[in-house]
Amino acid sequence: MAADLTGPGLWFWLMLVGVGFLFIQEMLAVIACQRRDAVRLHQLRVETHKMRLRVKRELALNELYEQQQREESGIPVIGAAEDMGQNAEALLAHAEGLVDLPDDIAVPAKAA
Repeated sequence: MAADLTGPGLWFWLMLVGVGFLFIQEMLAVIACQRRDAVRLHQLRVETHKMRLRVKRELALNELYEQQQREESGIPVIGAAEDMGQNAEALLAHAEGLVDLPDDIAVPAKAA
């Protein structure tokens, strides 16, 4: 027995296939948006990391400059100031990518 191609059964199957295609198209669009968002998020993370390195470098340079000014002005550099100078040198080397920063060296609290 041949199927009736003119009855409501044909329209049902055509609509079902059409809805399926729309669903697949929508899922592909969602996947494309997610990939685009993931790429943008990665770019933001890279930019944030670069900015953090710039800030660390600026802090280190400021610390070195302050230490140099103290030494040139004749103010004795003892104890904590020497540690800050060593920290600044380590931060500068880390910011330039020369060494990994040890855990015991922290960014000085006086940033600005």
